[in-house]
Amino acid sequence: MYRRKSRVVLRKTMPLWVSGLWLGMLLMGATLFMPQTTPKVEAAPACDWTNVMRCGLNRSSLQSKIDSFRHAYNTNKDSGGRGGIRTAAHWTGYNSSIIAGMNTTNTKVGTFYRDGRIVVGGAQINDASQKTWVTTRYGSNAGRLSLGDGIYARPVPGTQPVDVEVLVTFNRSGVPIAAVMTHCGNTVKFVGVPVVADCVNVAPALVDRSRRLYDFTANTRVQNATLIGGNFTFGDGTSSGGTVNGTSLTARHAYKKDGTYTVVANVRFNVYGYTVSRTCRTSLKVESPGVSIQKTVNGAESKKVSMNKPFTYQLIVKNTSTLPLKNVVVTDDAPKGVLFTKADKGKITDDKKYRHTIPNLAAGAKVRLKITAKVVSYTDKKITNTACVNAPEVNPNNPTKNDACDSAKINLPKPFFECTQLTGPLLSGKTMGYAFTAESKTAHGAVLKRALFVFGDGKSRSVNATPGSSVIATDYIYPKEGKYSAYATLYFDVFGVEKKAEFNCYAKVEPSKPAVPECKPGIPVGDIRCNPCEYDASISKDDPRCVAPATTLPNTGAGNIIALASAALVGGFLWYRHMLFRRHKKAYLAADFGTSPLPLANPFETAEPLAGTPLAPETHSRKLSLRRRRQF
Repeated sequence: MYRRKSRVVLRKTMPLWVSGLWLGMLLMGATLFMPQTTPKVEAAPACDWTNVMRCGLNRSSLQSKIDSFRHAYNTNKDSGGRGGIRTAAHWTGYNSSIIAGMNTTNTKVGTFYRDGRIVVGGAQINDASQKTWVTTRYGSNAGRLSLGDGIYARPVPGTQPVDVEVLVTFNRSGVPIAAVMTHCGNTVKFVGVPVVADCVNVAPALVDRSRRLYDFTANTRVQNATLIGGNFTFGDGTSSGGTVNGTSLTARHAYKKDGTYTVVANVRFNVYGYTVSRTCRTSLKVESPGVSIQKTVNGAESKKVSMNKPFTYQLIVKNTSTLPLKNVVVTDDAPKGVLFTKADKGKITDDKKYRHTIPNLAAGAKVRLKITAKVVSYTDKKITNTACVNAPEVNPNNPTKNDACDSAKINLPKPFFECTQLTGPLLSGKTMGYAFTAESKTAHGAVLKRALFVFGDGKSRSVNATPGSSVIATDYIYPKEGKYSAYATLYFDVFGVEKKAEFNCYAKVEPSKPAVPECKPGIPVGDIRCNPCEYDASISKDDPRCVAPATTLPNTGAGNIIALASAALVGGFLWYRHMLFRRHKKAYLAADFGTSPLPLANPFETAEPLAGTPLAPETHSRKLSLRRRRQF
């Protein structure tokens, strides 16, 4: 088709010999100055009528090429309105489904060389031993096949003038289906190179049974394809990417528990630049030997025990796997301050080391062990005891390493000690001396050892306790009177360590000298005032001088008679005046209230001498009565 177009152009422009000379010189220059490899030629759109699609596809992008080819197929017309598009497409291997499914993933741009090779992504996709055909619209030359609707097919090589761009579509397996020249729309029919891209199997390999660790290998078979990657799903809800090793994909995974798992490998291949995915799977039964140990003390994880009192550690050894175990070794070393006294199974060495071997431990079986112990050294911290178990099958790479351990804790009750009180009663018959007694309270191993008595007068005394006693006593006589605050500090033996009570005990005392006896308030015994002489207070009754005085008769001489007479006269006069006063007072009161029988006139009142008396012509006046009282 290009040859005919070239003749037409040359005939119009120059003589034939001139064009031949020009073409020869051009070919010679190409031979001398161009590389000897065949370059890819981007042919210009072929807008003549000899091609299936006049002016070819829209080549602005890969998507535009696909869209324009799909449009021509769906309308069955090229840009010039000619039909036969579907005839050419169907004969080369396309159909409506393939055309509809074409996209930038399954359709690639390649090169169709003049020698008949079709190369995509650097790889030849057609079998050179088989014929490759190109559709066209002219068929007068020999060797062309008539396909109908004016469409013909010609073989390649031999009729391909230049290297051109083609659009190649692949199926889901990465096998090329057909191609179309982008510059002219001629479809290309070829036999593809055999493509193999398969996932053959997934092979698990045990790495560490104790950790349930496996290596997985996805083996593939490839031809004209390249393994580029993939991932594994391990059946336990986890997945990871794989590593490409030639034609294999590998990964490592550790399962958390035994079980049966389905492992799936998803591998990806590059087939002519197209990514193809394949899947293969396998079933894996994970069985790992396992052993556990549980340790308690008196049936609990932590317990309070008493000093030098026996208690029991319990051990439970269990086969946690579905595989039997042999020669399972149990070890337990006593912590500091603890001694092992006996065990129901196994052997104790030096009261500190326990060892026991279980010859056979079936799958899921348990063995219970007991160790009796006691605490012989006090500590205020928790004491942790750890027991371990080791089964050779569990960790074959390190058979001496313990496979499991567990601990139990004990603690001792805190020793209790305190001074409860200090008493200090007076010593019998003493007023300056006291009998001090310090009392204590103890528990959990504390023992009263001694007491320091401080008497408050600058003196002190240390007194040791009697073994087994809870009190310490001492006597003290104060040299001086006063008020004192005495106290006692108690010291205790706590498992060989002397410790002082947190608080002291106090007592207040007030020594004083004995009081002097008194016979009477303020009069000491022995004073003469305790028993005075009734005749002479300056001497005691017991004094020989305490005698009754002699009796003296009364003196009745003339002096005494005169004195007695004078006294009688004065007394009589006083009696008379008293009686006269009483009479006058009575008359006055009678006159005042108008009851007097006497007129009581005023002789000095010339006008009315009887005024104010019962004989007056007017009624008795209170005012007059008062005046008279004042005058009286």
